Amino acid sequence: MSEFLKEQFNKAQKTIEAADHILIAGHTNPDGDSLGSMLGLYGAIKENLDKETLPYSVDPVPASLRFLPGADMVKNKIDWYPDLIIGVDYGDFHRLSLPKEMIEGAQIITFDHHPASKQRGDIKIIETGFSSTAEIVFAFLKSIEWKISKETATCLLTGIFTDTGGFSHATSPYTLETAAELMKIGAPIQQIHSETFAGKTAKVLNAWGNFLNKVEVFPEYGLGAIFVSFDEFEKSGIILEDFTGLVSMLNLIEETKFSVFAVEYESGKIKGSFRSDKFNDVDVSKMAVLLGGGGHKYAAGFDIEVSSMREGREKILDAVRGALQR
Repeated sequence: MSEFLKEQFNKAQKTIEAADHILIAGHTNPDGDSLGSMLGLYGAIKENLDKETLPYSVDPVPASLRFLPGADMVKNKIDWYPDLIIGVDYGDFHRLSLPKEMIEGAQIITFDHHPASKQRGDIKIIETGFSSTAEIVFAFLKSIEWKISKETATCLLTGIFTDTGGFSHATSPYTLETAAELMKIGAPIQQIHSETFAGKTAKVLNAWGNFLNKVEVFPEYGLGAIFVSFDEFEKSGIILEDFTGLVSMLNLIEETKFSVFAVEYESGKIKGSFRSDKFNDVDVSKMAVLLGGGGHKYAAGFDIEVSSMREGREKILDAVRGALQR
C-alpha cells in the first residue's frame, strides 16, 4: 500500500470519527459492490463508533441482495441532515441521487474503484487497481485497525464476488487474499454464490433461453450481443434484476472477445452492460463512456433514452466502433 493511500485512509478515519450524523450513499439501481461497500461501512461504523449512521439508496435493494446484513436498514429518505456523506462506487456524483439540500454544508468522502471522472469529495479515495470498491473498503478498515465482524465481512465479500463475476475477471492475487481473509472472519462464500449467481427460477431460466436465441455475433468486432425490446421484456414476465449474469454468458461464444446485453426496460429507456476479460483485453469502459455511462476496463454499464430499440442498437454499435477505432 502506498504512503499516499495510507494518508488518505487516515484522513478519512479522522473525518468519520469527528462526524455526528453520517450518510452512506450508493448509486442508483444498486449492485453487489455498491450495497456491499455501503453496508460494510455502515456495519463497521456502528460496531466501532456507534454513531448516527444511515445507508441510503434512492432505489430499493434487489431481491438477490436482501440477505446482506443491514439491508433492511437502507432508506431512500431521511429526516435529518448529515454533516458527513460517504459516497461509494458511483463514478459520477449525480448517480447518488442525493437531494441538493442534503449535500449543502456536508463534508464528502468518496470510495471508488472507477476511473476518476465526476466524483466529488473533500477526501477522494479513487483506486482503479482494486477489483471493487468493497476491496478498497476492506483495505481501509484493515489499515485503520477497526474491528471487522462476520456481518461486515459478508457485505464486503459480496461486493468483491459480484464485481469480479465470481472471481472470473479483474481478480488479482491481492483480491483472492482479501477474499480468504474475509472468509476466515466468517463470510459465507457458498451462500453469497447461491444468493447472487444461483437460485434462478425456472421462469427466469426460460426467459434467458429465449433471449439467448437472439444472440447476434459481430466477428468484425469480436462482439456478442443481445438486444431486448420493451415488448419482448414485458412478455418475458421477469424483472430487470433477473438479467444479472446473462451478459457474461455471451463471452463463452468462441468468436467473441467482449459482449453487450441491452434491454429496453421502459418504453424508450435502455439499460446495458458490457463485459470482457483480461485474456481478451478489450476496454469496454470506453464504449460505455461514449454512451454516457462508465465502469472499469472489463465491466461497464450505461443508460440511454431512444425512440426504439432499433435506434438504441445502432447507438450501441456506433459506440463499439468508435471505441475500437480510437
